[in-house]
Amino acid sequence: MLATPDLPIKTFSVSGGLQLKTWGDLKACQNDWLNLETNGAVGPTFQRHAWQKSWFETLGASQKARPFIVIGYRENIPVMVLPFAIICNKGLNRLVWSGGKHSNFNFGLFSEQVADTLHSEQKRSGLEQAVLDVLTTSNVDLIQLSANPEHWDGFPHVIGSKAINAGMTPAFGLDLTPGFDQLFEAKSRKRMRKKHRWQRRFLESGNHTWRMVETAEPDQFAPFLEAFYAQKSARFNALGIEDIFSQDHTQAFIDALKRSNSQGKDLAPALHFYGLEVDGRLIATYGGGSQNGCFSAYFNSFDEDYLPRLSAGEMLLGEMIRHRCELGDRFLDLGMGDERYKHLWCDIRINYFTYTKSRTFKGQLAAMGATIVADVKRTIRSNETLWASYKKLRKAKKLVA
Repeated sequence: MLATPDLPIKTFSVSGGLQLKTWGDLKACQNDWLNLETNGAVGPTFQRHAWQKSWFETLGASQKARPFIVIGYRENIPVMVLPFAIICNKGLNRLVWSGGKHSNFNFGLFSEQVADTLHSEQKRSGLEQAVLDVLTTSNVDLIQLSANPEHWDGFPHVIGSKAINAGMTPAFGLDLTPGFDQLFEAKSRKRMRKKHRWQRRFLESGNHTWRMVETAEPDQFAPFLEAFYAQKSARFNALGIEDIFSQDHTQAFIDALKRSNSQGKDLAPALHFYGLEVDGRLIATYGGGSQNGCFSAYFNSFDEDYLPRLSAGEMLLGEMIRHRCELGDRFLDLGMGDERYKHLWCDIRINYFTYTKSRTFKGQLAAMGATIVADVKRTIRSNETLWASYKKLRKAKKLVA
């Protein structure tokens, strides 16, 4: 659903000449949204119009999500976009960031001028309260905002002072500004350099041919998607995890992202694929998108059976970092999750917080339940013994099923 029919456009005045408007129609506010993007908006790719439209058309539609978009204007010029969705499930109406679990970061998009004001505690406090006041007009039972980064690209979150509890694990990122050669030669990456040289000797000694391939052209995506879906399915099956990428709505979302690349030539592609090709076979993939010099990895995969000693995923990551540096990017986002391969490169940790506000008694009960579940998950994930036991149980359950 790309529109919320019963949501009228409302305008709220904020100090400093800023006005906030709520929109229930993605098409109606598209030009303002894209105008902000093309002027180098600060914020992650997940809040770009193409990404959000793709989500609302597919994954959002499967949940009957209704848009609740907040856009800030100064002298009628769009200077910020905060995309939300209203989702009703079992009689409970919730306001959430649109994008769900597929969004690494929920931060919004801001002009550099407005983003600069976020550094001022006084100015941010006024904007923060104005945003929260606007959200209450959604008339939902529960406002539940998760995956909020404490900061993005050096700027604090607009509702950061209202943080309630942190995410389970931080997100991992890499500052690309030093350039690839300097990053690669850093003392902290000595072990990685040794592995890098070994990988090349291993391929050369076996007379293997290899190359990194990349594309943002939709008509070239087919082999990447074929390899990705097959490799991800095998990986999830081995771990005993449900394969969300085999679901129709998820594949439709990726297809929508792919189509959006052809619709905005003045903008960075919403989906860019990378692959490691060995002996003519794609044995590892990465997919991601960028906004204003910050590249976010959406997903990755690797073939566990073909040359398993090679660590194809790690090798591709290094080549992708090299390419993003060549393109002039400033930051690489590898998302949440404490994985060994992220430690090889990442020098930045970004902590998350959640914001929850009950508006009705029904919302209070739901919030209490969500807090209990989050606390249990956090306890299990932070305890190595419990986490190992959980993974064994998950795999055994998959085998029995």
